[in-house]
Amino acid sequence: MSGRSVVGALGVTLTLLVGAAQAADLPTKKPAPAPIDIPPPFSFTGPYLGLQGGYGYDGEVIYLPAMWHNSWSADRHGGFGGVVGGYDYQFSSNIVLGLQADYNLADITGGSAPHGLYTTTNKVDSFGSVDLKLGYAFNHWLVYAIGGLGLMDVTHTIDQPLYPYAYGRYDQFSSGYDFGLGVEYAFTNNWIGFADFRKYNMPSKWYPAIPVLGSHSVTESLDIVRFGIAYRFGT
Repeated sequence: MSGRSVVGALGVTLTLLVGAAQAADLPTKKPAPAPIDIPPPFSFTGPYLGLQGGYGYDGEVIYLPAMWHNSWSADRHGGFGGVVGGYDYQFSSNIVLGLQADYNLADITGGSAPHGLYTTTNKVDSFGSVDLKLGYAFNHWLVYAIGGLGLMDVTHTIDQPLYPYAYGRYDQFSSGYDFGLGVEYAFTNNWIGFADFRKYNMPSKWYPAIPVLGSHSVTESLDIVRFGIAYRFGT
């Protein structure tokens, strides 16, 4: 091959390479890839309002110092339902701190007739609480401890059938404390279900003297299993 032919072949090759490079620089009609939408991590932070209900049991202890067999217990059980609301804040470490309040109407009743000497009845008409909540969240689950101020309205009677005037009826509102453990699950960003076990304890309360029986004290307690659903706002 002559030198002129070699130079010609090199020129053609160079021309093709330059053309290909220029074509690569031309704008393409292919659409740009769509951005990937990554949702923010779920958080329990926010105010909420909901409905709850469940089952309550336990009872009261009566102390009647003026009488023989002067101390006994009276069990009770029944259902309740009410409203609940509060605010939770979830820290980046998955720790959740919250404030919660609830109020319930109840039909938790019981009574006793110890040794056939006295007849007592009792009914929890309503109860509620204002609590602090501390929990640990993982994904859509929250495990928590709860406790604070417990409130209870109880109707209580005591009767000695042998004496027509030995009867007393009291409707008293008491404040004490409550505590418990529970779990929540977020079905969506807004709807949350929960279940927990709670104990309410009220201090002993003395009631005025009644004929024959004299004064007596009552110590109230209540255990509940609670279920509910709530709507969390702001998401």
